[in-house]
Parts: sequence; C-alpha cells; structure tokens
Amino acid sequence: MRTRRLRIALAGRNLPVEAVDYSNIASVDFKVAVLDAFDQVQRLKPPEGWEVLAPFAAVLLQDETVKSVREDADIQRSVQRLLDAKKESLEAFKRFHHGLLDLFT
Repeated sequence: MRTRRLRIALAGRNLPVEAVDYSNIASVDFKVAVLDAFDQVQRLKPPEGWEVLAPFAAVLLQDETVKSVREDADIQRSVQRLLDAKKESLEAFKRFHHGLLDLFT
C-alpha cells in the first residue's frame, strides 16, 4: 500500500523525473543513475490552511466528500477542480459583461 508520505528530489542530468513520489514511483526504472541522483528527501503533508478551505471548496464544488480529503494528491485534485470551476464561471461572467456592454451602447 502506498501511503504517499515522501518525495525524493533527484539532481543531475538525463533523469526520467525531477522527483520520485507516489504519483510516479510505479513508472520509474530504478537504475544506478537514478539511485545515485537521490538528492533530497521531503516529507509530504497537506497544504497549510486546507482545513479552513475545505468546507468552502465543498460548497463551491457541490461535493461534501471534499471536506474529508486529507491526502496531498486528493487535495491537489480538489484545488484543480476549484480552479477549473473558477475558470468556467469567469467565462460565463465575461459573456454576460460583454452582453451588457452591447446592450447599453
């Protein structure tokens, strides 16, 4: 089972990835060059303030399960969903704004 707690940064040239973590560990071929390139070990933790943002994200996304998200990958997916929802809302507002400008000109 992957618990998603560590990220290993790699240093050097011609490496398959910049860092090894839960998202790509299955696809990394651990050759001597990759093992020698281990540079920094970082403990992953949820972003600061997620506990405060999670209830608002759940309302905006209309998804109550977002409140209970604690893993970094799930939080990142939720944040990306928020950004996508914001982008969609912004497009609708821009169309509305241009329509109002046309109406009043």
